Amino acid sequence: MRPTRGRFKNVARLRPAISNLSLFRGDLRCCSNRWQMVDRRANTFTLILFLLVLISGLNPVRSETPSQESLFANLTIRETTLGCPEVKFRIPSLPEGRRVQKMTLLRSTSDLAKENTVTVAPVARLPLHEKQTAFMDTLSPQDVRLFYQLEVQTDQNDILRSEVQSTLLSAPRVPELREPMLLVDKLHFTLQLLENGRVWRRFPIALGSGALTRRLHAEGGGTPEGVYQLAAPEQDGEEALIVDYPNTVDQVRYNFYLQQGLLPYPPPPIGGDLKIHGGGIETNWTWGTIALRDEDLQWLQHRQDLKKGTEIRISGSELRPVDLSLRSNLREGDLLKVREILKRDGFLTGDEMEDWYRAVNLYQLKMGLPITGMLDHVTFAHLMKSEEEKYGFQATPPPT
Repeated sequence: MRPTRGRFKNVARLRPAISNLSLFRGDLRCCSNRWQMVDRRANTFTLILFLLVLISGLNPVRSETPSQESLFANLTIRETTLGCPEVKFRIPSLPEGRRVQKMTLLRSTSDLAKENTVTVAPVARLPLHEKQTAFMDTLSPQDVRLFYQLEVQTDQNDILRSEVQSTLLSAPRVPELREPMLLVDKLHFTLQLLENGRVWRRFPIALGSGALTRRLHAEGGGTPEGVYQLAAPEQDGEEALIVDYPNTVDQVRYNFYLQQGLLPYPPPPIGGDLKIHGGGIETNWTWGTIALRDEDLQWLQHRQDLKKGTEIRISGSELRPVDLSLRSNLREGDLLKVREILKRDGFLTGDEMEDWYRAVNLYQLKMGLPITGMLDHVTFAHLMKSEEEKYGFQATPPPT
C-alpha cells in the first residue's frame, strides 16, 4: 500500500505546479486576446492612413511643379476662305482665388494627345492674351493634318489643357513664279514659298534637338538664322536642297566670338553642310538641318523656278522675318547714317562687308544687345535712339 500512497503523495505535491501552469495558460490566453485586439487596432489605423493618402492623392496640395489636367473640351476649328484654320475656344471657370496667367495654343503635325509629343515633336507655341477667344493661324502648314490644344497656366502654377482637336488643310495650286523665295520659320515649323511678299504654299518641317536655338558652331543641334542662297538643287546625287551656310555673316560672327573668348574650349568648328532634305517630320530628329516629308521635297525639286541663287531666309528666336528684311526696307539715307555713326564712334574701321558685320558685332557687344551679327530691329532702334538723344536726328521707322 505504500507505493500507492507514495504516488498520491507525489501528485499532491504537483498540484500547486499544475495550478500555477493553469494560471500561466490563462495569462497567455489573455495576452493573446490583448495582442489580437492590438493587431486589429493596428490594421484599422493602417486602413485609415491608407484612405487618407488616397484622398490626398485625389486632391493634391499645390506644389511648385505644375499639375497637368484636361478639364475642358471646348475647342473648335474651321477652315477659313483664306486657306488657314480659325481656332475658337472658351476658358473654363477656374477655382476660386485663381486667375489665368498665361495662355498658349499648341499646334503640331503629331498627335498632341500622345505621351511625350510636346517634348520631342515639332510643336509651335502660339501665344494668346487672357481675354482672347479665337485665333487665326495664318502661318500653319498646308496639306497635312494639324493637331491643336489649348494650354492655360494659372497664377498658382496649375496647367489646364483642352482636349486635342485636328483639321486637314488642302494644298493650294501654285503657278510658276518669276522671283520665288523660301522662308524657313523655325518658331512655327514651316517652310514657306513666297514671291514679292505673297505666300503661295506652306510646308511642315522638323528640325534638331536645339530647334529654337541659332547655330553658332557645329555642336548643339541648332539651325542657323539669316539670309542665304540655294547653292544647288542637289549634291552628289543626294536629294536635298543645299544652303550656302556658312555665309559672310556667320563666319564673321563665329570669328568674333572666338576672338572675344566666348566659345567653349576647345573651340568647336563652325560647321557646314546645311540642307533641306526629306526623311519625315514626326520628331525633331536632325542635327540642325531642315527635314521635310519626302513628297514635299520632291514637289520643290521638280519646280523649274527654284534655281541656284534662290534666296532662302531662316528666321527663329534671334532673327525674326522683319529683321531679315530690315536692311532692304530701310531708306538709303538711314543706312548711310548707321555707317556714319559706327565709323564716328570707332566701331567701323574699313569699307569691306566683313568690316561692316564686325562693327555690328562689336556695337552689340558693347551696348549689351544680343549679338546677332546683323542690323536687326533692336540694334537699329538703339542706334537711332542714341543719335536722337545726342543730336536730335530722327530716322524713318522701319516697317514691321
